[in-house]
Amino acid sequence: MTQTIFAIPMTSYVFKNKTLNNKLIKFTLDMKKKVKSNSLSNEGGWQSPNVGLSTPIISEFLNYIFPKIREHVKEYKVKHTHDITIQNMWFNVNGPNDYNKQHQHVHDALDFVGVYYMKVPKNSGHMQLMNPDYGSWSSNIFYLEREDNAFNRQTVVVEPTDGLLLLFPAAVVHSVSRNNSKLNRLSLAFNIKVFLK
Repeated sequence: MTQTIFAIPMTSYVFKNKTLNNKLIKFTLDMKKKVKSNSLSNEGGWQSPNVGLSTPIISEFLNYIFPKIREHVKEYKVKHTHDITIQNMWFNVNGPNDYNKQHQHVHDALDFVGVYYMKVPKNSGHMQLMNPDYGSWSSNIFYLEREDNAFNRQTVVVEPTDGLLLLFPAAVVHSVSRNNSKLNRLSLAFNIKVFLK
């Protein structure tokens, strides 16, 4: 009998709240005019510093998406009473030719990463998540022609759309491909930590 002995969950859900989305876009573009960019995983583009989680639009957004975060954490079947906390959040504007190099969010014992896409022009880049099994990059079988499945894939590519929320483990290495459009792609990202009460 063949068993799946480990698994990596990713939640994806598309929200259709255009009013909230437009508020987030306005907040992002207003902040971009006033705040200098951070330089972390981004190659080009603009990345905000961490934003205040009590800011009204941020609070509204988190309250709106939090049920999906709870569903994601529930998949881990934690037996003890726990709190799910957002540790920090930042905004991203990737213009033409901008991209984000491979990175992961393993500092501060983080549990999950969330990414929400506000505006995604056609050909403005995709998210790529790397298989955390080191064997997938060194074993010969991973370089043979094969049908894709959860056992043999090296990467997962997500083509984002407006309103898409992604949740995945913080330790998964990921990157964002180059924006090959002439327009800006707007997203926000946040880190999640689960504490026992």
